Amino acid sequence: MKKIIVLLITTFFGSSYCVAQESNNSIAITPIDGVKISTASNDGLKGAFYGTELSYQINMDNNNADWVRMLNVKDISVAATYINMQHVSRNGIPSTRGVIGSNYGINGRLDILLANTGKTNVLLSPGLGLVYITQTFYTDKNFIVGSHVNAVLQLGMKVETPVSDMTSIQFGINLLHYSNASTQLPNNGINLAVATIGIVQKLSKEASSFSNHTEEWYEGDSNHSFEFSVGAGRRDQVKTGIFKNPYTPGQWYFYDTTGTVKKTSSNLYQVGMYAGYNYKLNPVIGLKIGSDVVYYTHPFTYRNFLKTYQSTFSSYDHVSVGMSVGADLWLGRFAVTGMYGYYLHFNSLRDEHTYITGGIKYFVLPWMALNAKVYWHGSDPHYANFGILFTTDAVFNK
Repeated sequence: MKKIIVLLITTFFGSSYCVAQESNNSIAITPIDGVKISTASNDGLKGAFYGTELSYQINMDNNNADWVRMLNVKDISVAATYINMQHVSRNGIPSTRGVIGSNYGINGRLDILLANTGKTNVLLSPGLGLVYITQTFYTDKNFIVGSHVNAVLQLGMKVETPVSDMTSIQFGINLLHYSNASTQLPNNGINLAVATIGIVQKLSKEASSFSNHTEEWYEGDSNHSFEFSVGAGRRDQVKTGIFKNPYTPGQWYFYDTTGTVKKTSSNLYQVGMYAGYNYKLNPVIGLKIGSDVVYYTHPFTYRNFLKTYQSTFSSYDHVSVGMSVGADLWLGRFAVTGMYGYYLHFNSLRDEHTYITGGIKYFVLPWMALNAKVYWHGSDPHYANFGILFTTDAVFNK
């Protein structure tokens, strides 16, 4: 697996270099030094971690898309990252060193220009991608990571200043979160804070040559639209040895086990539906209000605890219904959505009243998008929902 990832990364950056000879796109090599590592469980993580990142940065200076101009996007980057966490242990116990192994990630991100002083830039860098973690509960019984492949969310701040016409140095701090959205338990998630210092090398002094024609948000006579989405996904079943059912209902916690726990197929499927109204403020920001419905194939029962327990989302009924408000952030055909909701009906084991949804959508047609969404109670993810979305107003011109 490691050799395949290295080969893919090498091929990608090699081909990118050849294509980008006539632009001021750049390549950045950035060593990483770990500052803090944590997880949601009581398994305190301690120890040094470090790594490196290689990124290809597409310069957006001459891109005339509304969202590029309004958000002040300087670059779009694709980054490959390696972080060695072999020195990290649980609660400082020497015998647990290497409990979460190392990770190999690839993600896309924006570099948004916040401030400029002379030739020095201050950048905000949000990103999204995937990470492969070498150790999981099923390889060394750590109660932190349930799957090798996890989603990674990134938010960074960095300062970039030139040392020559072609070369800059870059200092930054990044926050990373790894999670698989409970598709494989356990899923406590890993949080990293890392410091970076690197070198950015332009590939040419020539400006990037973008066409002035870009697909934009469709500017029709109305700022109003409606949308409907439907999708499905699953949450993993609790495994014997991960959760203990104590005498007090509603209180659950992790406990260690010396037995072998094997992966089993999950049948905790959910179907999620959303219908709502959108108001377009501008080509980048849209406000929205709507209703969320989740259908549970297997409601919670104490008699079948391990096969029906879904943490804070455990429902005695097949259906939950809520109302939510939020916003879309539009990046051309691609949009990021965040919403906060209140339950109108949720027969909850844990007496939950509010929820959060976050997702991404990509419009393959002016009126239809591929849609992915995750539901949360606080920091507890329920399941990842994948489906399609329809809108009554065209999002972009053909």
